[in-house]
Amino acid sequence: MNAKKIIAFCVAIVFLFLFVISIDPSIDWTDDKLKLIANVLPVVSALGLIVGFTRRFLLSTLLTIAFCLLLFNIHTLKLEHLDQPLKFADSFLIWQTLNNWNLLSLYAPKWLAPISIVSIVLVSWFFYIEKPMCFRLSIPIGFIALTSLLALGFESYSPATLYGPYAHGAKPWESNDISNKQGLIASLASGARSARFTLPEYDQSLIDDFLLNQSNVPTDNKAQMRPDIIFWLAESFFDPGIIEEVETCDYLPTFCNLRNNSLQSSLQVPTFGGNTTRTEFEVLTGVPFMSLGTENYPYLSVVHDKISSIPWSLKSLGYQNTVIHPNRDGMWQRDRAMPLLGFDDFISRKHFIRPETDGVWPSDAELSRRVIQELQSDEVPQFILAISMEGHGPFPKRNVLDTQRRDSIEPPFAMGDKSVTEWREYIYHAENASKAISELKHFVEQRKRPTLVVFFGDHLPSLPNVFREVKFSNGQSAPQQKTPAFAFSNYPMKVEWVPKASHELGVWALELAGLVMRTNFKDLDRALQTRQQKGESKELSDVLRALQIKGLYRSVDD
Repeated sequence: MNAKKIIAFCVAIVFLFLFVISIDPSIDWTDDKLKLIANVLPVVSALGLIVGFTRRFLLSTLLTIAFCLLLFNIHTLKLEHLDQPLKFADSFLIWQTLNNWNLLSLYAPKWLAPISIVSIVLVSWFFYIEKPMCFRLSIPIGFIALTSLLALGFESYSPATLYGPYAHGAKPWESNDISNKQGLIASLASGARSARFTLPEYDQSLIDDFLLNQSNVPTDNKAQMRPDIIFWLAESFFDPGIIEEVETCDYLPTFCNLRNNSLQSSLQVPTFGGNTTRTEFEVLTGVPFMSLGTENYPYLSVVHDKISSIPWSLKSLGYQNTVIHPNRDGMWQRDRAMPLLGFDDFISRKHFIRPETDGVWPSDAELSRRVIQELQSDEVPQFILAISMEGHGPFPKRNVLDTQRRDSIEPPFAMGDKSVTEWREYIYHAENASKAISELKHFVEQRKRPTLVVFFGDHLPSLPNVFREVKFSNGQSAPQQKTPAFAFSNYPMKVEWVPKASHELGVWALELAGLVMRTNFKDLDRALQTRQQKGESKELSDVLRALQIKGLYRSVDD
């Protein structure tokens, strides 16, 4: 390597150092030197790796800068719509992101397509005009860079002071805190070190002591009844009445009527704006996502084998379990995870022939009709998980079926134009969801077969403009708000307790169906009843956590 190339390489490193520090708002020039090094080292290694492939130094520098810009833009979009930073676990979803671009492209900025075209042209031009270096130089550079990148991802080869869960003052239990305290690039490297999931431990003695002190074991008064059970996961559904100066019934009259004539609760959910599978996982397993000790996606990190769940418990009682979701079944690896959670069939977008769409996605009315169609067969009891799509964000002005109704929706107070558009779109689709459930309720009321319907919102929608202008009645931020849940049936229901979080909802449904005492969730149900009767306590919270985590260790054949 001659002197000019050495100087050029050093200049590039200095430039990348300055570039990374200037583009990351969580990094300051006065920060500890180890933090600065931790954020620059992976970028320099990436530069060397690209040099090894392209054999062109200038082109590699530009590609490294472009890649960093891409990472920071994705990071910004995730924070805006999901209130979550970019994480290393997101890299596992690259292929399915490309396969499901119809969904994720809605969040992409408008300048992405022209910038991508210009970038391809520039890369091709630089590749053509820049003279390649010899293999004797590019191969060692690429090998050293690859070795360096791999070493950063293993605890044995990179110090925890640079890339660890507590490095640079980070708190690993707060995902946003890691990228803020460590810097985005360093947090991605730290995420690579902790990407492997290990089951959390639990204390069996807490469970034993709790059960030993229990008396008057509840009996199953409906032991012979096996009602059809429908879980309706309402995409991005929340009660607008939690916003100051907003009356729910003024905007969602159908929902208001349904809720007021059902058993109801409000749920703490583990996500905001997206990542529906976190809420799904909690509802289906009874395990709080936060207790897993990972910020990764549950179907990727946890569900690798058959896992104890509500569907498996129902299957042991003779139920036929079906997922209905009018989107691609491979999204978030549901096609792989759902059979492991106990589902027999998966009715996805490809099974809907020319479905009615309202906005971008198949309508909730279409989903309701498909649920009713599946319920026509009553040979065996059925458990159906219906995962809606109509209410999925983002919420620009869309082509909807009833533009007059959508455009007549007034905001609760003066808002900016973008906020008004988001508000109208959200309210329009939320009322559609409520009408779809109302139709389903009418069908259930006409049935002879016992049927239970449990409706719940998976998370608040991504309404960045609206949420910047409104205040919530409880004084908390949008990601801290709860979502509504209600249940109705065509048979008398007795409720012993109400769920406070989505990980309690599935157990509650078993209670309402009169089946919980015949499942592996009976002890958890008793603990939740005890909390309802005696109130919260640290001792009982520890018992609940032990019972929840125990489910991850239980064989589905137990």
